[in-house]
Amino acid sequence: MYKDKRNLSEKKIKWGISVFLRWQNRPLQDLIFALTLLITLSISTVSLCINSVLDLPLGIQYHNYFSFVFLIALVILTHNEKYIKTARYLYIAFLLFSLNFLWLRTQGSSGPMIIFTQALLPLILFAYAKRELYISVVLIALNVIALFYVEITFPQIFTSYASLTQRSLDVFTVIIIFLSLELPLLIYARNSLLKERNKAVNSERAKTSFIANLSHEIRTPMNAILGFTELLSDSDIKKADQENYLKIVNQNGRILMSLLNNIINLSKIESNQAQAYISKCDVKELLYYVSETLQPLTQSPNLELIVDETSTFDIAFESDNSLLFQILINLGYNAVKFTDKGSITIGAHATNNTVLFTIKDTGCGIPEDQQKSIFERFRQLETSTSMTPTNGAGLGLSICLALTHLLNGQIWFASEEHVGTTFFVELPLGKTDF
Repeated sequence: MYKDKRNLSEKKIKWGISVFLRWQNRPLQDLIFALTLLITLSISTVSLCINSVLDLPLGIQYHNYFSFVFLIALVILTHNEKYIKTARYLYIAFLLFSLNFLWLRTQGSSGPMIIFTQALLPLILFAYAKRELYISVVLIALNVIALFYVEITFPQIFTSYASLTQRSLDVFTVIIIFLSLELPLLIYARNSLLKERNKAVNSERAKTSFIANLSHEIRTPMNAILGFTELLSDSDIKKADQENYLKIVNQNGRILMSLLNNIINLSKIESNQAQAYISKCDVKELLYYVSETLQPLTQSPNLELIVDETSTFDIAFESDNSLLFQILINLGYNAVKFTDKGSITIGAHATNNTVLFTIKDTGCGIPEDQQKSIFERFRQLETSTSMTPTNGAGLGLSICLALTHLLNGQIWFASEEHVGTTFFVELPLGKTDF
């Protein structure tokens, strides 16, 4: 049994985001930039403590005080999305100022700044947007070249380390900072970018396939409707043929309506406009209405559509009748589509706090290798068994999942290939005092 625990996607807690809770829907580069600011601020805070203990020159200590205050201001500034570009340019200016100041005060290329600069450049690739990335890389590269030129031309303005031990300690400290702080952030950024890229590629492929199939899915029932309505206009048509043609028109009209309803529901879900309007629900009336709606779609004489008479009909239950009907119709439509003989049974059974709706079929079942992805959008079951004129657009189950969550419920299924499938929709009872 595959059971969804109301998680549309696995929620991962990302370190560092707690400070930026309002950033959850912001672009990845903005998030990386924010985390870069936090890391720089953390390094600045540690430097304040260390430099005070070591009693370093006042110039170095003043630079640390300035950096600490400036970075706090940037962190506050980046909370507002419209100031993010300004924050990026200010951070570039801060990097250039710090690079020049510390290069001159910490023995130039003999000091740790050359290593720190090399460690910083890969981080900038992930932290900056396209325009700011080009500007920062070019400016830092030109600045480093200029500093080397100054160091070669005017070596007297640079001082040497008092000892090899001090130089080794400074370089070692920078490497530790890079390995412990910057490198994990780089790995996180790379993995996140790859994941987003793969997700975008898969989504684009699915949407391309969906758009390519959509015209066919609409055209097929429309052609049937138009074709048979033209035949119905023939005055010499026999009554038996007329009834058969009307049945086909009705079938394809319902299929077309189901497809359009799914597209409308998808649009509402995507735009967060889907809402549930809770009211009293008559379980017996709902189940029989679902059965009557699906009945015209059953083309096989060997297929029986059944309402489970052992269902709990007499129960005080509240839900959104329209959304619940859409869920059950989509599940029933899939059952009809992949069941050529046997039965489809629709039922509902109450517990103390929930109602469990079931739609059980004796169809082809869902192959085990497809069960984990069956609720994904634009995902269609790959099987040769299909009793309806159309194979659908791959939206039904994903919409059922979203609508079930909107009703504070759960949806899952149990399936065995070549035996059948049972879908379960569990919803809360709602109020019991009408």
